[in-house]
Amino acid sequence: MEYTVLGLSVLASAFLGFLAGYMKKKGENFATHEDIGKLVDQVSAVTKATKDIEAKITSDMWGRQKRWELKREVLFEATKKLADIEEGLLAIDSVLQVERKGGVVNSSDWAETKFKETKKWGDASSAFDESRQLVAMVCDKETAKAFDSFGMLVNQIAPRISAESDGEIYRKSFQEREKLLAAIRALVRKELGI
Repeated sequence: MEYTVLGLSVLASAFLGFLAGYMKKKGENFATHEDIGKLVDQVSAVTKATKDIEAKITSDMWGRQKRWELKREVLFEATKKLADIEEGLLAIDSVLQVERKGGVVNSSDWAETKFKETKKWGDASSAFDESRQLVAMVCDKETAKAFDSFGMLVNQIAPRISAESDGEIYRKSFQEREKLLAAIRALVRKELGI
């Protein structure tokens, strides 16, 4: 009987040892499973935060890109209008120079030419005024101010071209116009990052 009790106690000890090892391993597996669950939750949170940040950055970049494209378009158009207004100013000066020098016979053709060139100036001036408004909306104040200064200058010169008896205001104002145009070109480059 002693051997039986001893055998049973050895068997019970072995079973308890096996059960303790099994439970320990089960506990480790359960703890590992919990840790994996926590890691999955953390990775999911990090992934969501990353996607949110990427979406915000993408949205911000898209917005900045669209604003830059709008600015570029407005500035290119305004720059073209600068050339048009200079051409219109030259056109009315040329017509009036010819007329002042008596090189024109009063004819319907001349009246039509004079009307056409005067209209060219008026159209260019109106288009430039529209461009100035757009520049004021999308560009820095300094750039808008430069376009406004040029607009005011040419709007002062145009009536003086037709009013002055010597007709030299266009030529006399050349340096002042060129100085403003150079400043505008520099500001446009700055606005566009060139």
